[in-house]
Amino acid sequence: MGRKGQDEKQVKKALSLFAEREAKGLSVNDIVKLTGVPRSTIYAKIKDTKSI
Repeated sequence: MGRKGQDEKQVKKALSLFAEREAKGLSVNDIVKLTGVPRSTIYAKIKDTKSI
């Protein structure tokens, strides 16, 4: 039931790009455009990993 979640491959790709964003010169908007993963999902997943 409910809405289908984001493709996990794309989410993992987005998170890896987020981790390397300064070295590659990417903004969060660039990552959203490349992967199709919403900005809110990226920030939510990062928040979840930091709380562990």
